Amino acid sequence: MSFLNKILLGWSAALAGTLLFYGCNGGGDSNPAPGPSQQATLQAFVGHVEGGAGNIDGIGPTAYFANLVAVTADRAGNLFVIDSHAIRKVSPSGSVTTLAGNIDLSGHVDGTAQEARFLFPRGIAIDSAGNVYVADDMTIRKITPVGVVSTFAGKLNEYGGEDGPVASARFTGPSGLAIDSSDNIYVAEPGASTIRKITPAGIVSTLAGSYGISGSNDGTKDVALFYQPWSVAVNQAGDIYVTDYGAVRKIANAGVVTTIAGQVGQSGYVDGAGTNARFGTMTGIAVDSTGTFIWRTPTTT
Repeated sequence: MSFLNKILLGWSAALAGTLLFYGCNGGGDSNPAPGPSQQATLQAFVGHVEGGAGNIDGIGPTAYFANLVAVTADRAGNLFVIDSHAIRKVSPSGSVTTLAGNIDLSGHVDGTAQEARFLFPRGIAIDSAGNVYVADDMTIRKITPVGVVSTFAGKLNEYGGEDGPVASARFTGPSGLAIDSSDNIYVAEPGASTIRKITPAGIVSTLAGSYGISGSNDGTKDVALFYQPWSVAVNQAGDIYVTDYGAVRKIANAGVVTTIAGQVGQSGYVDGAGTNARFGTMTGIAVDSTGTFIWRTPTTT
């Protein structure tokens, strides 16, 4: 199993201040997830399952985390983790540093590294240049590779669904983020029932859903509705996957929305094919290079 595939599986098992990763006995890189004949093991990578939470940088078990919220990875295998009000970085060797913010201090302050403040960070993604984007309150924040934090889109305490240039666009509770191979940013907005898109040129548009109108209609992006889209992922073909209140929805590259697993508004823990399956609350989703995707349910471990 490759390091990045372990990331895709491992972020769904972040527990009590620890980053955990699945490993497979009997599987190679062509099998990113444990199959029926494989035995899955869970390994602590950095932090502690037991022994308390905290705000300590270090290597492997010497590092401490407080409240792991979301994680993404760059092409070099570095992890970037939302930890309470801070953004932490974990190298492939397990070295943990604080990139920006402070776990114990909240706010909405732009600036350099740990002088910056985050209010309510929930989603995180990284572009091809190494810039990290964070969904924070009603804004999208940007962190450069050297740790300079700025407000990239939206405005603090001003909610809405206005499209347009990033300076004038408004968001309503953005949560999940994903970035495609062309550096377009996709934003899941549970507070607005929409999926937004931000181009590299800084133009915000509503990709699917209607602002403030919740529903479960499939169809073209002009008529499709979302109920409470929380997290988002994009595959190499440009197809977008969204967790939506008990369902996994797909926005095809051509713009057609379908429900591919579960049903909006119907919860449970039922295995099965497609819409016959049932899920609990899903707060994260990821897709690997083979097209396999997984999601996080905080009530299961």
